[in-house]
Amino acid sequence: MANSLSKKTYTILVTVALFLLNGCVTKMTGRYFSRIDPEYHFNIDDPIIVTVEPNDLESKYYVSKVIEALKSRGFQNVYSQGNQEDYAGSFKGMLFISLKKKIDTYEYRSADYGEVDSGQSTINCYSVGNSVTCNEVRKKERGVIGYSTKTRIVEAHAFNLVWYDIYSRNHVYRIMGVSFEKKCDDEKVYSFLINQTINRADFNKPQDYEYKVKMPEGYSCK
Repeated sequence: MANSLSKKTYTILVTVALFLLNGCVTKMTGRYFSRIDPEYHFNIDDPIIVTVEPNDLESKYYVSKVIEALKSRGFQNVYSQGNQEDYAGSFKGMLFISLKKKIDTYEYRSADYGEVDSGQSTINCYSVGNSVTCNEVRKKERGVIGYSTKTRIVEAHAFNLVWYDIYSRNHVYRIMGVSFEKKCDDEKVYSFLINQTINRADFNKPQDYEYKVKMPEGYSCK
């Protein structure tokens, strides 16, 4: 039938629909922040433990992901509290991680839009019997009709890592990653932040910048 979709077209439309329903994104954004002790020497061979504050079950779930990301940066002697006995020597550093989600609101003033007089008009005339009646019709256009206070919801995910040197008992490094992605599952955003933040870790100087990452084709953050 002429009005029927071809099988190929139908398949493409279904694929696109599923692609959108799955929450697919092409880019994700984040912010990287770090502070560092300039006199401290980081050694990828130093044995370190990744842990969380007591009762932080949310963050504890991601310890293994942090260890995996650190190993991808070359830190091979990385352990969790659960398997620290696998290392016979003494540890040099303890890394405290935390992952948190915060939902906040803020108020702001912005323009309200509606129909306003455009300054233009047309004349419409019609006859009734022997008389002619004309009316001026003012043209409308979309424009600012006033200002009002509105409320916006902000959802932020944050990954923090604090590097504690066991020998000196000092904090020597802190890195943080933040993302304001709205349509992604918490686990996907946390995984994104862990990988991006640790991959971007600079052990020589502090940094603070925003970034945007193009995700692999077909990536879904749901």
